[in-house]
Amino acid sequence: MVLYFAPKTNSNAVEMPAASVPSNETVFPKIDTSDVDGKINLAEWLVDSSAQPMKGIMMLREVLAKDENNIKALLSLGRFAVKSGQYDKAIERFEKVLTLNSDYDEAYLYLGDVYESKGDKENAIKYYQKYKSATNNPSAAAEIDKYINQLKN
Repeated sequence: MVLYFAPKTNSNAVEMPAASVPSNETVFPKIDTSDVDGKINLAEWLVDSSAQPMKGIMMLREVLAKDENNIKALLSLGRFAVKSGQYDKAIERFEKVLTLNSDYDEAYLYLGDVYESKGDKENAIKYYQKYKSATNNPSAAAEIDKYINQLKN
């Protein structure tokens, strides 16, 4: 059995045998979209694993329209911006996360990655060092330190 969300006005999951799912329909995972995190999770799945990535992007934008400071939605849109080569948009999203919560170490790591993708080693190293200082994970700090040294050489 596969769970299939039929396009209805209500968002209840409908169980259908896999063979009965029309070939032109997307099979969605069972995710509770009644809360914001569930909606974000479904949106991420749509972007990463379906033929409807823009539907997922629009869902994330809807979340931000209701709460422009939703860190999870900002991070998701930032990651998807990186995937599509929209580095400046990604930087904007990740910097906003840090404006909202300067202790959110993951955003420093993402910014380092974005700047490295842009070929800006100086800023990449700067943000990797900020990640190293912010993280509470000693093994991650050691790994990023090795990586920083590789970038410097």
